[in-house]
Amino acid sequence: MMNLRIFDQVILEQARDHIKYSEIWSDEDYPLGGVHIKPRPPEAKLDAVELNMLLLMKIEKNVEGVMNVNVINNHLGRVNELSNVVQMIMEDALIEGFHYRKDFYNMFKSGKYIWYHNLRFKISMSKKEFNSRYGY
Repeated sequence: MMNLRIFDQVILEQARDHIKYSEIWSDEDYPLGGVHIKPRPPEAKLDAVELNMLLLMKIEKNVEGVMNVNVINNHLGRVNELSNVVQMIMEDALIEGFHYRKDFYNMFKSGKYIWYHNLRFKISMSKKEFNSRYGY
């Protein structure tokens, strides 16, 4: 197994842009706090989407990883609304050769007012394609 943490940022930027510029969003649905790679800026505390990579490794014939998408708001209904749109955009997405599959999701509350919906996606690409795209 080989650790590929050096590619995290590139892959996160591709996923962020895929979510950010999807045609599924309407003007009313788009998160006011925006779509960010962790850490999100202080001004994007609420109504925001935040991505981070948990793991990216070469395993046997594939490059596989796990990416988190957190949806944050103080209204549970809005968290569900944003989460549904993000799931539609990312479920079975093919982004720059990586296939994204929803692994699981979890809703939790932070403090008294903030709701988080954590969506976890497994990503994979063949080693051969990864080597041709990224030269690694």
